[in-house]
Amino acid sequence: MIEEEVLYVNEYENNEEDIEKFIGCITLKQRLLSLGMGILAFGLAISKIIEDDKVFATVLLVIGVIGSYIFFTLKNTTLKDALKSINLNKHMILEFYKEHFIIKDGERESIIKYKDLEQVVEKEDYFYLMVDKNRGIIIKKDSFKDDDENEFSKFINTKVKFNKKRTSVGG
Repeated sequence: MIEEEVLYVNEYENNEEDIEKFIGCITLKQRLLSLGMGILAFGLAISKIIEDDKVFATVLLVIGVIGSYIFFTLKNTTLKDALKSINLNKHMILEFYKEHFIIKDGERESIIKYKDLEQVVEKEDYFYLMVDKNRGIIIKKDSFKDDDENEFSKFINTKVKFNKKRTSVGG
């Protein structure tokens, strides 16, 4: 049996800061949508108060409060849930091959085929290999063995539908 060549190696200790940035990234759209809904509802509520439609104004104010609440709590709630299920400070090794990659965390190894990834999100310091819209694998750019994050970016671009998002993480 011929052993495959490892193309890239990414090795790091996972920590709460990395998880928080990832959660900020994946919840940003929902949080901004909730904030927009809240602001719109508050604006409409004010117009209904001026029109003396107090019942509808009250409903809109409640919607505005809910939208604002979601904006301010979704990231923290999601982060707390994620931290309950993730063992922090684990030594992570990710080995990338031609058709798949392997994640090693000291307890187990997982093999993931590139075709099973939904997208790649690239940030200033990270790649997030997204399995679906809520789950992904964190790749730290400064943790490649041979400082080859630019080559990795080109490589992963050919393997996965590439969605390059360079907005700030975490909002």
